[in-house]
Amino acid sequence: MKGLVLTAKADGNTYAMAKKLSEELDFELQYFKDFKNCIRDYDWIILSSGIYGGKVHKDFLDWINRIDFHNNSKKILLFFTWIGFGKSNIKAYNEVKELLANKNLIADSEFKTYYGKTLLFRRKHPSFEDEFDLKHWVVKKIE
Repeated sequence: MKGLVLTAKADGNTYAMAKKLSEELDFELQYFKDFKNCIRDYDWIILSSGIYGGKVHKDFLDWINRIDFHNNSKKILLFFTWIGFGKSNIKAYNEVKELLANKNLIADSEFKTYYGKTLLFRRKHPSFEDEFDLKHWVVKKIE
């Protein structure tokens, strides 16, 4: 099974989790901005981003708008990191889900959200427990 993990940038909380996940599952790790391959080459696609004011990273949105999806049977999983205020994670998920649906791609009905480390809040995230939970959630989905 060939898998792909896409993330916005090469640092930060989301990157740390995406990198760990791709290493443990032997999935390819790429950045939205640089991704030039065809998604048809992958069985599973995992999309990840931080959430900023209820929105995913700009490179994530740009990728959705520019990518040419030829096959609507792709399996898409989503995970996010965020500070944890309000329901901005649900807002971001719904926006991404709708944009993907407009490209004939269906995101899984479940998504994962993990706290991100900030200067003032949740300094111990992403944690080992977060990484463990994400890996086991993905493994359960792809089996």
